[in-house]
Amino acid sequence: MASSTNRKFVLTPIMFLLILLTKASFGVLTSKQVVIINKLGIFETLNLHCRNGEKDLGPVSLKPEDKFEFKFLTSIFLPSITYTCSFQWHDVGKELLFDVFKTRRDANVCDKCIWYVFNSLICRVQLGKEEPNFCQYWNFNKS
Repeated sequence: MASSTNRKFVLTPIMFLLILLTKASFGVLTSKQVVIINKLGIFETLNLHCRNGEKDLGPVSLKPEDKFEFKFLTSIFLPSITYTCSFQWHDVGKELLFDVFKTRRDANVCDKCIWYVFNSLICRVQLGKEEPNFCQYWNFNKS
């Protein structure tokens, strides 16, 4: 009898962990994707470098209309996630920072967050649409 009870106590935590680790487990883990597209102009290369607290995605150079994509998982049990990218191109001359994913701002808005980088601003566009649903002007005065 004690053997049967012990199995229940062992199986219950294992089943709970399996549910947590399963991507489709009641929305506990959610796949997110960020796409950054260079909209600076026909001759302007965009240099960017994205990272969060534990993951560095390395430097990337995008020719006009090229894109950079990355994926990650979020969970209601994980602390908030922020991916910050530095952006630089010839006309601006210095590094500009922007959070391309912030849990509080983006988690319930997009599973695929698409960002257009323009000379004066960065805009998130809705999947399948061209018009932006969020834009932020670059802060050129910030060092």
